[in-house]
Amino acid sequence: MKKKKVQKKAIPEDDYICIECAKNLGGTWPKVHCATFHMNKCCVCNRFKSLCSTGDFNWPDGKHRGLRD
Repeated sequence: MKKKKVQKKAIPEDDYICIECAKNLGGTWPKVHCATFHMNKCCVCNRFKSLCSTGDFNWPDGKHRGLRD
């Protein structure tokens, strides 16, 4: 089985992203974190999906994006 390649695309600063694109960009979901999702076009893949804020993920560079409670 082939391993998915991490996208070389920049991580969006303050936008909404689908879980698949966030994981491909290296994002991880924080333990016991809860977020609000909505349906719209993902800022990375531009497909109509369930999205949450880029601020809901932990990113490999340690930079916080968007709003986080």
